[in-house]
Parts: sequence; structure tokens; C-alpha cells
Amino acid sequence: MQQIQGQFHSIDREAGYRDPGSFLLQLNDGSPVTCFGAAPELKKGTPLTVCGRYLDEIAGKFFLEDIFFDAESDALDCFLSGSHFRGLTKELGRRLRDELKFASVPEGITWAELDSVSLARIVGRIKLPEETAKQIVQAIGGIERRKELKALFSDCRATPKDIEVMYHIYGDQAASLVKENPYRGLSEGMSFGFCDDLAFRCGYECFAPERIGAFLSRMADVIYNSGSCCMRLQEFLSAIHAMQKMSRFPHIPCAYFLQFLLKTNHFIVKQNKDYGIVVYPKTLYEAELEIVKELARLERSACKTGYVPPKQEGTLDPDQIKALSFLETEGVKLLTGGPGAGKTTVLRKFLEDYRTVASGTVIHLCAPTGRAAVRITESCGGETEACTVHKLLGARSINGKTVFSFYKEHPLPTGLYIVDESSMLDELLFLRLLRAIPDHSTLILCGDPDQLPSVQAGTVLKDLLASGKFSHAELTGNHRQGQGTSIVSNYKKIRNGDTKLFQDADFSILRAENDEDALRILCEVSESFEKSGRNDYQILSSSRVGNAGKLRIDEQIAGRKHTGIKKEDRLKGTSYCVGDRIMMTHNNYKRHYWNGDSGIITRIMGREMEAQFYDGTRTITPEDMLDMEHAFALTVYKAQGSEYPAIILVLGKEYPFMLSNALILTAVTRAKGSVTVISVGDALETAIASRQEAKRVTGLKDMVNEFFGTE
Repeated sequence: MQQIQGQFHSIDREAGYRDPGSFLLQLNDGSPVTCFGAAPELKKGTPLTVCGRYLDEIAGKFFLEDIFFDAESDALDCFLSGSHFRGLTKELGRRLRDELKFASVPEGITWAELDSVSLARIVGRIKLPEETAKQIVQAIGGIERRKELKALFSDCRATPKDIEVMYHIYGDQAASLVKENPYRGLSEGMSFGFCDDLAFRCGYECFAPERIGAFLSRMADVIYNSGSCCMRLQEFLSAIHAMQKMSRFPHIPCAYFLQFLLKTNHFIVKQNKDYGIVVYPKTLYEAELEIVKELARLERSACKTGYVPPKQEGTLDPDQIKALSFLETEGVKLLTGGPGAGKTTVLRKFLEDYRTVASGTVIHLCAPTGRAAVRITESCGGETEACTVHKLLGARSINGKTVFSFYKEHPLPTGLYIVDESSMLDELLFLRLLRAIPDHSTLILCGDPDQLPSVQAGTVLKDLLASGKFSHAELTGNHRQGQGTSIVSNYKKIRNGDTKLFQDADFSILRAENDEDALRILCEVSESFEKSGRNDYQILSSSRVGNAGKLRIDEQIAGRKHTGIKKEDRLKGTSYCVGDRIMMTHNNYKRHYWNGDSGIITRIMGREMEAQFYDGTRTITPEDMLDMEHAFALTVYKAQGSEYPAIILVLGKEYPFMLSNALILTAVTRAKGSVTVISVGDALETAIASRQEAKRVTGLKDMVNEFFGTE
């Protein structure tokens, strides 16, 4: 085990209370280290000694196993004088620490076992507000109970994150509940290794059904989190073998797993024409099968609408006129094209002509994200307001679960449904949409199949295109004149894997020697934009973490922009100021904000703030801020579905697996006017040449061909 010393810097704010994550430690020599594992929120500069192992010493990645303070009083001082408790100053915190330090506690009795009344009496002597005192009593008790958990599971490979998640979910009963069923924590984000170690300690048998079931459940998560819907059989068995190598239990033969696999009905084994024998989690297999049946239903119910597309239209090219023939019949249609191909023009014409053909019939524009919905609303003239697919389906949360107002038994009205940026649709959401669309409706999926796929499992648009079973119009023209023409030209080059890109006033490539150099260049470019009166640019990054990642860029830009900000324009205890770009990172149905919603802080009001979002001004509460972070920079994934007058794309080499052709295509097409690429070395060329997105394994195309009949 390695030990390193330094000062606490900051916690990863995205993790928040839901999923305790990493924190930044500044070593005594000044270099930063990212420690992966939960830690208490401390005052910046608190001296720490952390124990664990380096994942990557050069990149400063450290796996955390334990934390020590230089002195117990330092730890308590920092804890009590932090921003956790309203009304508790540093001086009051020190007085409270002194009272606690000299309090009479019987030997062998922990603070957790001291009755709350006695502890509250100690806290009360400091004359703190009642609510503050209550919070401190609970917090100190929580610290001690975490220590007990750590001691209880000392033989298990429990990380600080495991302990923190366990306590957060199960509270005071964490130890007894987890011992009762060691694998119950898998559904709450605990590591399989920890749960398996705990089961071994509790005397579970190697072939216990609970263990085998947990093993397979973990394998389902591996498939789903990879973006695939199934896994090649050999890869599935290899993954099982790899997981067993980390276990204290005896090795289980793969043949037994196969036998158990077929008996439990948790997984489905199928023959796939492209991938051979594949293994599906049952839910994803049934989802693909139902998707095919729902598509067939819409196609079977399709009738002619009476619409006659124009034979000649001065503003439309032949591909666009062909696309308008979609409105001749109902059913499922696919509309694809790159930047400048004229998708927006066609969509406008769709809406205009459909209102004529089917007067009074409902028209719905939607997209997978809120930003994409806003963009398509603006692009199509604003007469028909777009929304997210979730909002269209009436998604809401009940007891922590997402439910929908519209489904097969309670469908949406018959009409025209257009889904923009449909490459972002995952299979489960697509199925929800199909279930809710009634017969005699038209569904048009619009997008670019070469861009990044959905975050969740599936490649819906690609699979439907590859099947060749649905009406498809591909727009290939270039309807962008003047600014942005180099973007279109380079899009085609990138798509073909050509690394020799055009450079002009609208498309420039800047080279950086390393990540720090990239940040320096970024600051110069962003300042240049602002000095010329342009604040309409958006910084994009290929990764969230790392020395050139989104979080580091946010920190750098915030530091520059916050220089000279008035005290009243700063939110106390935070790094948020008036004028900052922010983004919500989780869905909250009650508060009506969604993952990816972005805005600008316009006003500070005590512990709250106001921000201007696309749909108006919203008040942000302290609780909302747990779901919020700076958005000076966005990952390319987060920017998908949006458009900006100008983008600055930062490509580091710290995480080469994040670099792909689809990522560059997606990033470049976010710009309406200009693109500036800052590439560390040959990161740009590496990305253009990479086709890693092809690793996703799905069976939807195979099922469509099987159901509709192969040609």
C-alpha cells in the first residue's frame, strides 16, 4: 500500500450525495492527484495523508483505500468549521470540539452509542440554533457509525466509496442489513468484489443461488453499461472468468454457468448473423422483440394520406423532394443527412404540408434531450413547439420510479410524430415511444447515423437503416453558403477517415504539446473571442475528467472570469458567480428540471440564485445545486443535439479510448459558424481514424430482417 501526503482541494461535484466520488489532492510539491474514493467535504488546504495505490502515477490517478488527518483535532476543526452547518463559525467549531474532546464518555463506548440527548446537551452549551445542533449531533454520530462499518468489513475489499454508499442508503442499520443479504448492495452501486467478499465472510457457498444470481446480474450490467444489448458468447464467458479471478471463492466451471444461464431464464442465448452466438439480458431481448412488433404494427396500419408531393420545387433538391413523399402514406420513415444537407428545410416543409393534408390532426416534434428540442423548435420557425421524448410521454417520478402517462393502453393521439437527433435514442426509450403511438400515425426518425450513439443501450437509427425495411431518404446536398462551408467539407472528410482537413477562417486546428499547453491555448482563444465582443462560443471536451477534461477546463475558465467579481455577485461557500454558465446533471420531475438543461446565473439571493434557461428564469435552491455544475465547457456527449455559433474543441490524449470518429463528427456539427480544434499532438488524427463505436453489439437489425422477411 502506498502513502501520499498533501492538502485537500475539492470534491467532484457531479457525484454529490447520490454517488460519492473522487476528490482532488494537491501534493506537497504542488502537483495535483485525483483520488478515486469517497471523502468528507473538508476545508480547502486541510492536510491529509491518503493510503492506496496509483492507477496511473504519471497522470496522477490514485485509488483511495484510507484517509488520515495530521491530527485528530485538525480533522474535527475542519469538519466543524466547514460549510456543512449554517450558523457555525470557525471559532464556534473550535469551542464545540473542545467540549466534545473533554466530554466524559465511558471507556469502550463510541459517540454513536452515546444517547442523542447527552450529545445534544454538549452541543447545546455552545448556544447554537436548534436545527444546527441537531445536524451536528446526526453528523458526528454518522462519522462514528462509518468507522464501525469500516471495522466490521475490514476483511473485505471495501473502498471508502462502498462504505459511504452503504451508510447513505441503509443508515444506522447498514451493517445488519448488508450481512443479511450481502448481494443486495449491487442494486445500490456497491462493487461486486465487496459484496462477494462479504458473502465469503458470512459463510455463503460457492454455488449458492444468491451468489450465482448476483454474478449474472452483474454481467447484465456489464452488457447494458457498454451500450450493447447483447454480448458474444465467448466474450461473455471471458468476462465471467475475469470476475472469478478477483474472487476468494473457488473457480466455477464455465459449463456450469452455461447450464445455470439456460435454466434461470435471466438470459437469452441466440444465434446472430453478424456476431454468431450472443447472450442477451432477458429485458433487452424482449425489448428488441417488442420494438420489431410495434414497428410492424405501425407499418401494417399505414394507409395513404392523399398527399401529392411536388414534382418541382425551386428551393428543394431531388433528395428533399423524395423525402416529402414520406407524407403520401403513414408508417415509419427514416430521414438522414449530415450538416448543411437540408434536414431543417425538409422538416419545415413536412410541417407546412401536413397541416394542409391533415388539418386539425396533431403534430408532435420531439428529441431525446431538452437542448435538441429547443434547437428544432427554433429551426422550424417556432409554430410547433418541440419537447423531449420523456415529456411527450408524460414521464414523472412516483416513489423513485419513472412512470409514463401514455402507453399502449392509453396512447397518444393519432398524428405526425417527428423525432430529431434520433441517433441518440436508446432501445428502451424508443420502445416506450412506439407503445404510445397509435395506428394510422406517421413516425419520422431524423438524424445522422454517423454521430455518437445513445448513452444507454442500443443503436436504433443505425440498425433500422441497416435492415433496409423502412422508407429512407438520405440528404446529401450542401445548402450552407458562405460561413460554415468548410465545416461541411471537413465533415465529409472526417466521415471518410481523411485526416487532411481544410483550414480557413471558419475551421482552424491548433496544436498543443501537452494538456497544460492546451489549456493555455484555450484561454488565449476564449479571451480573443470575448475581446471581439463574442460570447456565443461553446467549449467542448472529449472527456469529463483529466488534465484537459471538462472539469479542469471549468475550473480554469471560472478562475479567469471570477477575477474582480463583487462579493454580492458571489454565492457564499461556492464557486458560483453572476454570469456563470451552469448545467443540471440529473432529472428532477418535481422541480421540473432535466439532465442537460443549461442556463446563465443572473442573480444571487442569499443561499439561492436565479438563472436564465431556455424556457425562462428559474430559482435555484441549495438542494437544486446538488444537481448542478459549471458549464463553461461541455463534453461532446452533453452537447449532442445542440448548436452554437462557434465551438472550441479540446482534444487531450489522456483517455485515448474516448477519441473516435463519431465524437469528432458530432463535435464539428454542433457549430453553425466556426470550429477551432485544440489538439494535443495527433489526438485529432487518432480520433478521425478510430471506429470504436462499432463495438456495440445489438440484434435489432437481425430481428427486423427475420420478422419482416429477408430479401
